[in-house]
Amino acid sequence: GQIESWGRGIERIFNACKNAGTPLPSIRYDHGGLWVEFTFPAILAEAKDRLGDRLGDRLGDSPQSRILRLIQAKSTISITELSHQLGVSTTAIEKSLKRMKANRRLKRIGAAKGGHWEVVK
Repeated sequence: GQIESWGRGIERIFNACKNAGTPLPSIRYDHGGLWVEFTFPAILAEAKDRLGDRLGDRLGDSPQSRILRLIQAKSTISITELSHQLGVSTTAIEKSLKRMKANRRLKRIGAAKGGHWEVVK
């Protein structure tokens, strides 16, 4: 939720890290832009070691599989709801839905308003 605006975003990110007791990010600049890199606290690394691949599997879920899970839980879910729950833009959701419909993993039944999604098995 920290966005660089009027030159204060980086300062706010550093303050938030300090307040949370997490390591400060490193900042680097290259031809691709300005990069702010965060280090995971040691406790997360320990949790991954204890949980093994199961944690990695959950963290590595594809956006499409997360969308499908949400649709299975609520077939009438809107693109806006999906966007809010997954923390991505509605455009990204629309692209994923279009791809899944083209791959016949998902289909829309009924109108845009009042219809529902159906996951193809």
